[in-house]
Amino acid sequence: MFGRITAVFEDGGSIRGTVGYSKYLRFPPKTQGFLYYHCHPHLPPTTGEIRFRVTESSDPTYFHNGTDLVRADGVLPWSIPLDRLNWKHAPLKELLSQDHNIPATICGPKKKPSLSYLEQPFVMKLEGNVPSYLLESRPQINILLSMPGKTTQPVYKGKLLARFEHASLAEQKEDTSIVMRVLKVLEPIQPLVKDAALLQPAPEAGSLLK
Repeated sequence: MFGRITAVFEDGGSIRGTVGYSKYLRFPPKTQGFLYYHCHPHLPPTTGEIRFRVTESSDPTYFHNGTDLVRADGVLPWSIPLDRLNWKHAPLKELLSQDHNIPATICGPKKKPSLSYLEQPFVMKLEGNVPSYLLESRPQINILLSMPGKTTQPVYKGKLLARFEHASLAEQKEDTSIVMRVLKVLEPIQPLVKDAALLQPAPEAGSLLK
């Protein structure tokens, strides 16, 4: 389930840890390459994440010709956000501190899932619990995801790739509210109640949740 990682330092010391692909799955066969730190260029370093670049060789010069490992859903890049780093990732936390000046104190679990920036894509299950998101780039903002429609109970089941955006961009008018756009349907949308379409339109790629 897990791969072993070791950070070796100039003074000869080292720290060992582990990293996993997912809770129940091993890394795909012949996965080789480099763990690296990735951050949006317009955001502070503390909003970054660890990714894995798959390469044909262990030679670092092959890094830029490689591709990022994707998650089991085949959509988003596999990553470990800073707020998911724990004691198993001690080598990564130490390297982040030394190479990117990121204090180890900010690397650890948060009470709520977070987004590095407003338009960051995320995966959501329609039948799951309604989540609340912290916006890392603007920590004073807490986005409560409220599913629209005429009922508080899930109307559909399925999985979406979605993102938040300002309503002014979506509707071409002045509006400070935030809406959610469906980027892709990852699992077929199926109704959970009778006459579901009368309660809430079924989500479609490119549409806003209504």
